[in-house]
Amino acid sequence: MDNGTSTNREPVVFCNVRTLLLGIVAFGIVGTSTELTLLGHFEEAAQAAPLIVLASCLAVTIWQLLAPTTTSVRVMRVVMTLLIVTSAVGVGFHFEGNLAFKRELYPELTGLELFMESVTGVTPVFAPGSMLLLGFVGLTSTLRHPRVAWSPARTGE
Repeated sequence: MDNGTSTNREPVVFCNVRTLLLGIVAFGIVGTSTELTLLGHFEEAAQAAPLIVLASCLAVTIWQLLAPTTTSVRVMRVVMTLLIVTSAVGVGFHFEGNLAFKRELYPELTGLELFMESVTGVTPVFAPGSMLLLGFVGLTSTLRHPRVAWSPARTGE
């Protein structure tokens, strides 16, 4: 008899949403990795770091899609948090690179004018933000996961 729950005691709709979120994360990781590779974003160690983090995130996302376990959920949370941190660091690197370039070209620039020139510089400052979104979607897919113990008493519900 189908009572609307999956075999892991989670309502089917939640299981389907979780699967959809993981699919979105996997699709985004493949797209972002492809773009970074085509742009040659691997010439220095700092440039290769996002590709390494994205590869590990893709592996864990596939693991989570195919065979979710308590361990895979916890590892998913770790790699998605790492992806968020990598994204924030990337924004900083992009901004610092543009700032140094603008200071060299236009030493007279200061304050808000220098800031605006740096934000709109050659290196897209907010491009790493796409990884931030992927990290948050990946983390969202682990919320109240049936493979991880959750107690309403812990959250005050």
